[in-house]
Amino acid sequence: MDLGTVMTRLKQDQYRTFEAFSKDVQLIFDNCRMYNQETSDVVKQANKLEKLFHKEVQRKLAPPEASAPKPAKASKPSTREATTTTTTTTTTSGDRPKSHLRLPSADEKNRLCKNIFKLKPSELGEVVHLIDQLCPQALDKTGQNEIDIDVDLLDTVGFRRADAFAKDCLAKSGAASGNVGDSDAKRARRSDDDDGE
Repeated sequence: MDLGTVMTRLKQDQYRTFEAFSKDVQLIFDNCRMYNQETSDVVKQANKLEKLFHKEVQRKLAPPEASAPKPAKASKPSTREATTTTTTTTTTSGDRPKSHLRLPSADEKNRLCKNIFKLKPSELGEVVHLIDQLCPQALDKTGQNEIDIDVDLLDTVGFRRADAFAKDCLAKSGAASGNVGDSDAKRARRSDDDDGE
């Protein structure tokens, strides 16, 4: 068993229960330890990933009141206590919480990666700060002059917040340049219409 096989099975909706999925993931970690030396980097990384996997599973399966706050549902950023209160009141509103709890698709993850590369340096710094606050395990700060963001390690809330921030930044910068182009195109059409009369 390997992560590629698990991903394929997830995409093809072959797991009928969470337990079947979890069992396959656990098998990956067990096989890694069985077929590699205990002191190898592969086993060390597998152990870290296994701990993260179990932590995320426990967090996702916790009752809504005990789970992490869902800032994406709050009307404005605020303290943890206020966010929890807002979350409690919005969970009765039907399908909104489900859309925020849905795991990001591979396409959404790829889009976030591309959007992050398009950000200005100051905006990139803000995304890194946001991720560091919400999901520090998704940042690899081992390089001297670089930080790697592993979008696969972002939890759902962290992913949604980073994605919304990146889209907002790009919309602001794209809207300004898009409006100019639209105006120019409208002026060009008007002058063409005027020539035809």
